[in-house]
Amino acid sequence: FTKLAGGVTAAVSALLAMRGASEEAAFLDQKLKNVSGTVSAGQNEFAKLQLATKGAFSLEQLVKAKSQVEAFNLPLKVTPELMSSLQSRSVAMGITTEHALESLIIGLSRGSAKILDNLAILVQISDVEKEHTAAIGKTVEQLTEQEKKQALVNEATRQLTAGGQDLGRGFGSTTNEFQRVTALLE
Repeated sequence: FTKLAGGVTAAVSALLAMRGASEEAAFLDQKLKNVSGTVSAGQNEFAKLQLATKGAFSLEQLVKAKSQVEAFNLPLKVTPELMSSLQSRSVAMGITTEHALESLIIGLSRGSAKILDNLAILVQISDVEKEHTAAIGKTVEQLTEQEKKQALVNEATRQLTAGGQDLGRGFGSTTNEFQRVTALLE
């Protein structure tokens, strides 16, 4: 009887272990589906950005930009309109799209008017902060670092999207085409 009881106990333990493994497998399968959906959404987002810029930004550049925006905790929305404006601005300024993208992200993350000047985004940081305080009802001294970043992002985005569409027309078409081909090959 002891041998039989030991065998039954072992069988029941094995069944419970299989049930646990089955539940864990179902859980992991669901997690994988969630990750897959997120990746698909991300790929779709990057595809829209590449389409908006006619391929001027490579997938690698876009992924890097998105990760830098998150790493620097920038309140910057990387939209097709922004990227298209940035592309036009890069052509007008005679710089690569990669340099333009880096200048925007680094300039915003450091709060550097000099770096943003690479893109003809002309800001006086103290003035931008003062204007932002009026909009949110605080004094400059009360602004958090994130609110200061938001003020700068708002102004840089405004300048970039307001004037970015016309700056590049008729200038640097060879550079622009070379950037498109290079991005497509990457």
